[in-house]
Amino acid sequence: MGPNSFTRLPTTTPSNTHFLCVHTRRKDFTSLGIESKEDFTYHSIEFIHRQLMNRSHGSLNITTVLIGDDRKWMLNMTKEISKSYHPTLTPRSSNRGEDMCFAIEHCNSLIITAPASTFGWWMGYLGRERASQKGADMVVYYNGDLERETAENTYTRDNFPPEWVPLKLVLPVNGTSIGTGVGFDWSEPGVVVWE
Repeated sequence: MGPNSFTRLPTTTPSNTHFLCVHTRRKDFTSLGIESKEDFTYHSIEFIHRQLMNRSHGSLNITTVLIGDDRKWMLNMTKEISKSYHPTLTPRSSNRGEDMCFAIEHCNSLIITAPASTFGWWMGYLGRERASQKGADMVVYYNGDLERETAENTYTRDNFPPEWVPLKLVLPVNGTSIGTGVGFDWSEPGVVVWE
């Protein structure tokens, strides 16, 4: 997958550019209830973006790249995410092999929004291997809410390498604040690292 597959993806990138890739899976997972969800996807991007900017003291140019099987859903998410986090990119069209190659070669961080996706898992695993070959690191985050998995798709944390970071969507209870922490006002939805 070359630069022409993405809207506005530069052919060369400055050294301070960070590709935050987000793997989504919807189509066949929707009937099982384990698909990528809008709220987790948006808030996980928000959380990781905030972490990256804090760690870099605001010096990173973060480009969010959505990768997945439901282009229409990704385009709707791109419009929403772009309001706060620009640039946000979605491939014009790509096949799964191109998505995999892009993730392995270019992603500095990866969020797996549907933890039952073996394709997302392999993106993370192979991406970390490739990054280490280049003397870099790729941080992999995943939706740690494994309780919603079905009997056919049961996963535990044991299925994920220990260095991968599980995330959890936290929602306020009945609109009331549930405290503060990690830079969030818990009267609003947010994502945290699941300990």
